[in-house]
Amino acid sequence: MINKKLPLKVKFALGVSNWANNLLILLNTYFLLYFYTDIVGISGGTAGVIMLIARVWDAVNDPMMGVIVDKTRSKEGKCRFWLKYFSVPAAVVLFLSYFCPAVSTPGKVAWVAVTYILQGMASTVLSVSSNALTARVTDDPDERVLIQQISSLGDIALSLTIPSVTLPLATVFAGKDQNIVMGFAGVVAVYSVIYGVLRLISWKGTEGYDTDSNQNEKYIEKSSPVRALSL
Repeated sequence: MINKKLPLKVKFALGVSNWANNLLILLNTYFLLYFYTDIVGISGGTAGVIMLIARVWDAVNDPMMGVIVDKTRSKEGKCRFWLKYFSVPAAVVLFLSYFCPAVSTPGKVAWVAVTYILQGMASTVLSVSSNALTARVTDDPDERVLIQQISSLGDIALSLTIPSVTLPLATVFAGKDQNIVMGFAGVVAVYSVIYGVLRLISWKGTEGYDTDSNQNEKYIEKSSPVRALSL
């Protein structure tokens, strides 16, 4: 049976997962193209092509992830499994997408392309899992409104802080040498930790609320995502 009324901690855990998603959206919206063109040094046209390819892949990747989540069988649940095992990798990929090693221009283009596409894939894994988790734990519209209100409070705070503090913080992290590449790496390292922690809070706070309806099914508890699927 689907749970209708949820404890506050569960509603909070579901809401903060959306904070993480909005943090990523705001960071990319305000700073990703600037980072690629003004800091990494690739052309705007090249960056645009990379982003277009990533968006096309997302159109394929999103429904694929929905099917994978639906087929997941784990003691962590269909959705919580992915939050548990992909929150930290997604945070690492977020950091790497705002860091670029000192390589040639073709190497920078390759780095940007790979890390940006991986960032999108990791975000899809967590976002699809988080959204599906909310749908699985309650069908009460009032509960979903409360979850959305919690999400909105965090979104407002992030909307006020991310655009205004990112560049000043990057300048601080750049140090006396004003190495803006390292400056961005430093500030996004902080954001990445926050991003991963928020996703893990969503996983931990919903413990016991993402159970499979077929109680007679034999669950698979493995750390490998591939082995967590019953295909």
